Amino acid sequence: MLEIKAVSKRFPGVRALDNVSFTVRDGEIHALVGENGAGKSTLMRILSGVYTDYDGEVRWEDRPLSLTSPRDAQDHGIAIIHQELNLIPELTIAENIFLGREPRTRWGTIDRQRMASQTRALLNRLNLHESPNRPIAALRIGERQLVEVAKALSLDARLLILDEPTSALSEAEITHLFAFMSGLKAHGVTMIYISHKFDEIFRIADQVTVLRDGAFVGSEAIGDVDQRKLIAMMVGRPLSDLFPKTPTEVGDEVMRVEHLSFTPAPGEQRRSLDDISFTVRKGEIVGVAGLMGSGRTELLETIFGVYPRRRVGGRIVVRGTSRRFGGPRDALAAGIALVTEDRKNLSLITKLSVGTN
Repeated sequence: MLEIKAVSKRFPGVRALDNVSFTVRDGEIHALVGENGAGKSTLMRILSGVYTDYDGEVRWEDRPLSLTSPRDAQDHGIAIIHQELNLIPELTIAENIFLGREPRTRWGTIDRQRMASQTRALLNRLNLHESPNRPIAALRIGERQLVEVAKALSLDARLLILDEPTSALSEAEITHLFAFMSGLKAHGVTMIYISHKFDEIFRIADQVTVLRDGAFVGSEAIGDVDQRKLIAMMVGRPLSDLFPKTPTEVGDEVMRVEHLSFTPAPGEQRRSLDDISFTVRKGEIVGVAGLMGSGRTELLETIFGVYPRRRVGGRIVVRGTSRRFGGPRDALAAGIALVTEDRKNLSLITKLSVGTN
């Protein structure tokens, strides 16, 4: 059993956690929800040994838990799957999973054969069929997220913290992950599950705890709450509709894609596109759906001019004018913007200020 007792955490000018107390029972999947800034990540960093200076007490398996580092948390059987992926792109899948814990031969060298074998077994459990020797940089965001899950599973944790683990996964991958979590639960593994996706919470969790502005609001059995009550607990007021429909008049055509195709370069880990056509009108939201690897990202990047024109076929018509973008700068000039899947590496220069970005 995990017990959080009157835990508070201050930063300069901010009280991130304010006297938070709740209990997570052995072998349950316990959802932790709250708006951004509610204190969820701060609490998880305490439980994973990142923050060691706080008020209050944490008890794990009927003993006081006073962690000195993330490695100390691992030694206590606690693992965390971070929302921000903690992977080194230049290393392979196997090297990332066993970084700092590499299996050794009797001569003291890294046993790469055993490391690859154990990695392959972990990936198979998550239905991710990639070579253990493939670099992380060659993987898509969703695949990297599954590697992060495999890394946590390799620790044989008794308490597993999952922070938004499905943010880049397809529905099929989420279903497989949830089935695997149910298997871990059957073997007595306790899990804390952080998510903003209510359908996932009601699908997988046994209990839910709500934080608001760093304070504990309440814990409920998942069968005793519905989405409306959960939202009211999170924001402190009832909401008649989470995303109310607003009157919108669909106007004239803004963009038309005709028979669009894309051919990746030899050896390039990209999905080809073939004969894609659709229209977007003013005031309209057009959804693009598909499993991971189906070509959604390539479609948007092709429209945005990311790929060389010689590899792109078909026609893009913007406000009645046929356009051939030589790069993203041309797309921006035409009034088209792209929010990428990998925001951290492809959308932002994190060393520069918000204003400069």
